[in-house]
Amino acid sequence: MLHRAAYINIRKASDCDGAEGLWPDALIPERDPWYGEVRNAFPARVSGSNAVFWADLFVPPEMPAGLHEANVTVALVGETTRTLSLMVRVFGFALQSTSCPVLLTHTWSFVLLPIFMAGIC
Repeated sequence: MLHRAAYINIRKASDCDGAEGLWPDALIPERDPWYGEVRNAFPARVSGSNAVFWADLFVPPEMPAGLHEANVTVALVGETTRTLSLMVRVFGFALQSTSCPVLLTHTWSFVLLPIFMAGIC
């Protein structure tokens, strides 16, 4: 799934790590994942500034570990298309395909935490 990052204007830094100015914040999807509705993320209008995009990539569990390369084509209005190289590093492990809800309250943590840590979930 492809998203465009929308910028928000920070008028006052919230802490010593922040700064005033434009910061990428909201991720606007190309298509709403729940209702299937098209959003207004694209085409992205970029005039005299940069644009930030976020792509969710699915890596099949059987994909071998290592560096994998692909090409991404970007179409710029009024210009020729450009092809960019994308490199993805796949690590030699797979994440669970579904989440494992873990209830960690002081009453149940002595039972569920060892189960979670043992990878039973």
